[in-house]
Amino acid sequence: MMGLSRMIAFSVDDTHVLHPGDLGRLPTDDECEHLGSVDCLMLPMGGTFTIGPDEAVALCEKLQPRWVIPMHYRSPRVDLNMAPRSDFVTAVSPIADVVQHTQSTLVCDATNPPNVMEVHLLEPSR
Repeated sequence: MMGLSRMIAFSVDDTHVLHPGDLGRLPTDDECEHLGSVDCLMLPMGGTFTIGPDEAVALCEKLQPRWVIPMHYRSPRVDLNMAPRSDFVTAVSPIADVVQHTQSTLVCDATNPPNVMEVHLLEPSR
């Protein structure tokens, strides 16, 4: 049975970033409170090895990050028993703007945050 993994939280130029690791369950309200505010959430969401797309949306609703970067999902280059990123995009679209990128980088500026949560679909790097 999967549970919580070691989460990594850090700040860069007043932007608070969280990589929750390969979560096996949603964090409790108390655990989320200990995290504090999250500006950028690097979100494993493929299921099997981590939470699935629906739980990932629930985590977004709970943490209310400004920027979300989905990761750890099935793709043409990663053919494992995981949900594709599109499953998460479909589920999160009612609560967030989805932004497609042609590069693998994102600049998050906490002094100029978006008005609504944004999910950024980055191109995988080599």
